[in-house]
Amino acid sequence: MVKLVAPRLIDRSRPCHLGANTDIGSRIGGFPPDGVRPRRVHELTVYFGTIAFAVDSDREVSIFLTDEDNALLRGGQVYSDDVAGAVEIVLHGRSRRGSAALLASPLSGRAIVIGAEQDDWYVTEDGRVPIGRHKMGGRPSIHKEWDLEGVCAELQQSRYVQVVQLDFPGPEDLTGIGSWPFGDGMFHILAREPFDPQDWIWFWEN
Repeated sequence: MVKLVAPRLIDRSRPCHLGANTDIGSRIGGFPPDGVRPRRVHELTVYFGTIAFAVDSDREVSIFLTDEDNALLRGGQVYSDDVAGAVEIVLHGRSRRGSAALLASPLSGRAIVIGAEQDDWYVTEDGRVPIGRHKMGGRPSIHKEWDLEGVCAELQQSRYVQVVQLDFPGPEDLTGIGSWPFGDGMFHILAREPFDPQDWIWFWEN
């Protein structure tokens, strides 16, 4: 079993923030990793980020976006690797940020700085609520008017783990990143063993 950076227990997560640029590890924006390219390349295709998701191996996943016909403004659906759409993920080994401008992100390069594991909820008058903001693990925090809570619960019952949740940049993040591609919403990636291409799904809110 792969030892993940994200806690496997759905009531636990690791908070993150966007810090000073890095060429290795989990990061978003800037140039894509050396030698990593999506299968489908359109004139609008750009790099978004890389997640080093495993503790005990060199496994990473990079995300590329193609905002053709404003596709990134149409969130609220769950996608997988067999669907050609606005997001493509590429699995690869340990990588380093490249220097080629091809497919470079419009976002400034930032490290995803990962904090210590904690409870993935806070208490409101309506009960426990999953933590929003950037995090690895835990339950997806759904803030938009999408009917996704039930879908997410079913996925996690089917052994999917939330690898990463990335939110609109906030006060804890280094400023000047650029225009968030998912409007004012969150981007979520979930996956399960054995973490092959068909084992990944993603969705976003906007």
